[in-house]
Amino acid sequence: MAGTSSISGVISGLQTDQILEKLRQIEMTPVYRLQSKQAELNKRLSVWQSFNTKLLSLKTALSPLTLPYNFSAHTVSVSNSLVCSASASASAALGDTAFSVVALATAEQMSSQGYASDADVIGTGTIVLNGKTITTDGLTLAGLRDAINGAGAGVQASVVNTGAGATPYRLLLTSTSTGSAGAIAATVNVTGAGAPVLTTVQAAQDAHLRFGSGEAAVDVYRSSNHITDVITGVTLDLVGTGEVSLHVAGDTAAVQEKVEALVKAYNEVTAFIKEQSKFDSTTNTSSPLFGDINLMHIEDSLYRTFSEPVAGLPPEMCLLSQVGLRRNMEGELTLDSAMLEQALVADPTAVTKLFASYAECASDITYISSTQATKASGPEGYALEITQVATQARVTAGVAQSAPLAGDETLTLNGVAIALSAGMDQAAVLAAINAVSSQTGVRASATGSDGTGTGAYLTLTRIGYGSALHLTASSTVSNAGGASSGIGTVVVTETSPGGEAGTGTGAAGVDVAGLIAGVAASGNGQTLTATSGDAAGLALLVRAVSTGVKPPVIFTRGAVTDLADMLAFLTEDSDSAYGVATDALENEVSRLTDEIASAQASVDAKMKVLTTQFESMEASLSKLHTQSSQLLNQLQALASTSWS
Repeated sequence: MAGTSSISGVISGLQTDQILEKLRQIEMTPVYRLQSKQAELNKRLSVWQSFNTKLLSLKTALSPLTLPYNFSAHTVSVSNSLVCSASASASAALGDTAFSVVALATAEQMSSQGYASDADVIGTGTIVLNGKTITTDGLTLAGLRDAINGAGAGVQASVVNTGAGATPYRLLLTSTSTGSAGAIAATVNVTGAGAPVLTTVQAAQDAHLRFGSGEAAVDVYRSSNHITDVITGVTLDLVGTGEVSLHVAGDTAAVQEKVEALVKAYNEVTAFIKEQSKFDSTTNTSSPLFGDINLMHIEDSLYRTFSEPVAGLPPEMCLLSQVGLRRNMEGELTLDSAMLEQALVADPTAVTKLFASYAECASDITYISSTQATKASGPEGYALEITQVATQARVTAGVAQSAPLAGDETLTLNGVAIALSAGMDQAAVLAAINAVSSQTGVRASATGSDGTGTGAYLTLTRIGYGSALHLTASSTVSNAGGASSGIGTVVVTETSPGGEAGTGTGAAGVDVAGLIAGVAASGNGQTLTATSGDAAGLALLVRAVSTGVKPPVIFTRGAVTDLADMLAFLTEDSDSAYGVATDALENEVSRLTDEIASAQASVDAKMKVLTTQFESMEASLSKLHTQSSQLLNQLQALASTSWS
């Protein structure tokens, strides 16, 4: 027995260990009662934690339906897949567009004369490809191929074995860019028997699209077969020539799928609530959360979300039931898919407002996001005034590039080195810089000396907006003479643009500034965010190019947005019904742990006293037994003496 020693009942004849164990069981009754109560509380706590998992799953299912752009996804069908494939973004216009692909964009190809082997030696001299110089001294045909491929000239070289005659090997050059913009500029200055003679075998050609027919037809040319800027919101990938038509429609199937996921997750939550709230009158037993006021509060909040109208929306489209989402008599959510489909086709914007947070803004203002604190504006909307438009950091070279580069030059933009080759004109310089814009965050253009209009001055502009984006540039070549990029050897920044010549110009980027609902908002780049008042948390993308008062922003909070916010509160905030319930249970479990420990210590102390008393009794009985035996022996001895 834990906490006691075994006591033999040899002297007393009592089953001492059994007596002590029975006494211990009697003393432990309050402890067992506390442990049973604690186990029941832990069971309820476990149920609440399982319920929280269900709520988080519902929150996850809701999330896509709180984002407006998920309701404006488009699909595009193509009548002739042998001509092109296509995809459409939310900005694409619904409907049909027909056109013809007259020609595909092709990459220029050049071929040399034949060689007996790829080991034939090329003559002495240089080949200049798109401004990149390759020295041919000592190179074989294969070596020339490798040198071209390593030059970064925008040309892919290969050696082709035609299998014809005694000289079947030819050098084939293919531009890595299609269209006229990818035409190969080649100059061969090689002497000797193996000097290559380059001949165009496929001319560079732009893709040619024709809308309509006859004299009024509209012809469009692009350098690539991947076209993103002809039909607004539609990306085309041309694969052949011929007539084709596109049909752009709303992607209602994607919305249906997301709503079905919501229904499934919601019903799992309500089924859990129902299961944990049962009472069986035949067995007089109940589920762990039967009658729990916090659970009933959550159930009521869920019900109200799907039954109350969305504030600020017209009566004909302010309830989820109006698009087919209803609760049945069992409390389950059901979806009438045909009804939702009809609503999405008839007015996708109205459905968007019903589900998600939505803001109606001017054409140069875009709603980004909102928070739980952002309240619906009502039909009058939130007043919006732009007091400062966002700008980009800029540096303009102090010297114009008036001639091709006199020598090789390395520009370093925001820590990224860009190699420029002798002979490059300004167009080639711009192309080289813009080819790595994703690394530098900078776009190049040719402007006047002040960075505006057109001209021969290299202007570098940060792609993003705002004061946090900076620009540094330097060159390995002096900007004297007009045969360089014009940046010069002195590092320039948007705030210190003078540079080597002292004549460079520049400007720092600034953040947008303005008022939302009459209160000064926070600007970060082009993002303007309300920080207080009813509009707090409302974030807008401001593409405006001038200051002034804009049309009010009419902001509504969809039913699913409200439900998502409620679930975020339930699962994350200690003051929520879930937080209050679980905190109370955890505190009670902790209190019972202390009470059980105290009661256990009391039992152990009592059993220690009883054990000591029994041990003392056995010791006393043993002593008396010994004395009795001694007395009996003495009496027997006396009796024996008397008889003798």
